[in-house]
Amino acid sequence: MKDAPEAHAQNRRRHGRLKTEGTESSLGSVVDISASGMRIHRKGAIPVQEGEKFRIDVQIDKEIMSIDVIVRRIRKLGRRKFEFGIEFINMSDEDRMRLTRLARIAATSARAMW
Repeated sequence: MKDAPEAHAQNRRRHGRLKTEGTESSLGSVVDISASGMRIHRKGAIPVQEGEKFRIDVQIDKEIMSIDVIVRRIRKLGRRKFEFGIEFINMSDEDRMRLTRLARIAATSARAMW
């Protein structure tokens, strides 16, 4: 029996994911985030393609970070609703630590809301 593709994807992850609530990016709503990437949900048109590189702004707890990214995956969730798998690239260790700290704040806020 073969493992599900999602199981393989989780084994490839370099960093643990943190679920977020109320975290926004210039591409859509951030569902979860790690030190190496994030998952975003968006309603409407697809403004990017898989493999495309660009700079994205992410707002976490009133702080905005501009991050170089590459789109690793686009998945259709429903009518005009999409999920993007985004990988952070060219990020300094200092910025990665800052992002991890901010992501933990966002995850703590999300848990507090429930």
